[in-house]
Amino acid sequence: THASPVLTQLHGEAQVVFVTLSGLVGLNPQTGAARWRLPFAPSTTSTAASPVVSGEFVYASAAYSRGAWTARVTANGTAFAASEAWRQRGDQYQNH
Repeated sequence: THASPVLTQLHGEAQVVFVTLSGLVGLNPQTGAARWRLPFAPSTTSTAASPVVSGEFVYASAAYSRGAWTARVTANGTAFAASEAWRQRGDQYQNH
């Protein structure tokens, strides 16, 4: 995608969050290892809006009527997991 990644803290751990063609992913900035993923299919034309992180929630949006997604990232010890907390289809909340 064209979206710039964001450096953030999730559950006390530094992570770089990307919107990719296969969804959201949080990576360890030191090693590049994936810490969690939320699969979905944003626009294949262009997904340019950077993800937005607030607390344990990560919001992503794509134009061309693909919609928006919010992941809830949880931690259990050193393991992370992401689940879909909210999903909007269509163009009501798209960022272009």
